[in-house]
Amino acid sequence: MLPSISTIPFTGPKQGRNAVAEFFSTMSEHQEPQIFEVHGMVAEGDQVVAHGHYRWQVKTTDRSWESEFSHHFTVREGQITKFQEYTDSAAAMAAY
Repeated sequence: MLPSISTIPFTGPKQGRNAVAEFFSTMSEHQEPQIFEVHGMVAEGDQVVAHGHYRWQVKTTDRSWESEFSHHFTVREGQITKFQEYTDSAAAMAAY
């Protein structure tokens, strides 16, 4: 997830199933994916990293932002227990 950014309502740390569900709901209220491409994944033990490129259209400003991304997952007993996103947060802030 993006770090806490006051102008982007779905950013910041989340914990628990309900918070994650709320994150996706709020994100879809505010922006729409235009491109979401996963270019590769690497897994070792309980760690998985996916990298790619995406572009989002912000509904309230009609601006778009895009970035390369890296998603880092910890998976235990078939469930995602931790997630960290690395992206261009400055591009997201500029679109909002």
